[in-house]
Amino acid sequence: MFDLEQIDTFAQKLQAISTMIHDPVFESYMKMMEAGAKEPPYFDRMVTVKDAAKILGVNKSRIYSLAKEGHLQAYRLPDSLCQRFWLHDLMSLPKPAEGGEQA
Repeated sequence: MFDLEQIDTFAQKLQAISTMIHDPVFESYMKMMEAGAKEPPYFDRMVTVKDAAKILGVNKSRIYSLAKEGHLQAYRLPDSLCQRFWLHDLMSLPKPAEGGEQA
């Protein structure tokens, strides 16, 4: 016979897996991997230009400049014109000095 507690535990695990698979960050990661992107050092979160600017305390133009100058790697998801950035890449950049550009 089936143990109802085991079935319930199994159902909870399936729900957790389903939630992870349908997470937008996970979906973005999988799309990038399918498109041939190099795997980041660890699973991380991707952020938009707007969020990157908030994190660094600069305006969006500065984020685009950092990417264009090669200081920050920008990624485009398949079928998207929007750039995304790995959070760990943003965190490795030095913070702007006092009185620098604001978001």
